[in-house]
Amino acid sequence: MIDFRYHLVSLIAVFLALAIGVILGAGPLKEAIGDQLTGQVSQLREDKQALRDELDRTLHNAAGTDEFLRQSATDLIGGTLAERRIVLIATGAVDSAANDAVAQSVEEAGGEIVGRIGLLESWYSSELSDARQSYAASLSDYLSPATASGTYDQVLGRALALAFSGSADPLGEGFSAEADLVRDILISGDLIQVIAEPVVPADAYILVEPTLEVSADPLLDNPDAALLREQSSVLAQTADSLARSSEATVVVGFDESDGTVISAIRNSDAVAATVSTVTGSDTVVGQFSTVLALSEQMTRHVGHYGVMGSEPQFPRGARLSSPQRDWMTALGSEPSSQQSSTANTSGDETGAEAESSDDADAGDEDSTDDTADDPADAGNTQTP
Repeated sequence: MIDFRYHLVSLIAVFLALAIGVILGAGPLKEAIGDQLTGQVSQLREDKQALRDELDRTLHNAAGTDEFLRQSATDLIGGTLAERRIVLIATGAVDSAANDAVAQSVEEAGGEIVGRIGLLESWYSSELSDARQSYAASLSDYLSPATASGTYDQVLGRALALAFSGSADPLGEGFSAEADLVRDILISGDLIQVIAEPVVPADAYILVEPTLEVSADPLLDNPDAALLREQSSVLAQTADSLARSSEATVVVGFDESDGTVISAIRNSDAVAATVSTVTGSDTVVGQFSTVLALSEQMTRHVGHYGVMGSEPQFPRGARLSSPQRDWMTALGSEPSSQQSSTANTSGDETGAEAESSDDADAGDEDSTDDTADDPADAGNTQTP
């Protein structure tokens, strides 16, 4: 049994140790400890200032590079989209500045933005897939027989191409009645939002992807990540359908992280063979690359570019001849009698005409088979 003397000795030992610590801290160790802490704080402040100065220099250099590129735009990208009509499509809540920057690059390349639209949540939400399937069944009646089959998300993508590229004449001077009707259906169905009214039928499309706010880590059981992958799969089908029904389609975004549309496209051999992608949408390099990639695709080269990967790659672009737009009359269910067999600047078939060999499983209604399309043979062929 522990007696009172044991407790007394313990208390004395504790207070003795405390007293020794106070004496040493206030005496011989005071300056050493204080100097050490002061030195560490000073070093941390110096490191912080050095990092801040380095960041300022980097931002200043980047701003200078961007300004130089903008001033050199005519020499770098001028004429690469000569006479081409482009529709910008936002695949989510894209910052208007990002859209404006891409639009500026298109105009500097000699192209024209003839419309801006946004794809609403009902376009890609899994919870609204039944509604999309119903709209697709109705809209398929307005498509040419060669493009009216496939999954309902593929049909909606082709309907979108008809709405903004369908023409009543082989010169593409005005929209066909079917294009106007399909566009009204898409708008009234809350599938798309028209930001800038289309002026004339479009030759090509640029899809601008917003920066993801949710980390889509495939190693984590993250319901948001799974949802993003499912939605991006639908949007990848949309891009594929647009590419097959137009001269070219490019998707541009911040990076290719899991859950992005760019990731979904690059991970699908079929879609990657028809749709070009570019990362670095927030940089002038990325915006110029978008224009050059679109130009390249119009000359039968599909590629995937950007500055965000470990091995940056950049498109070369191409000088284009005057556009041929007789393919626009073939998008609807009642093609013009003046339609010819050419589709793009290289004299190849249009994506709409080449669709007859795609989607052999026309009865497949499951939109999650997102990348089941065959590679496009309509002027959008992957170059080794």
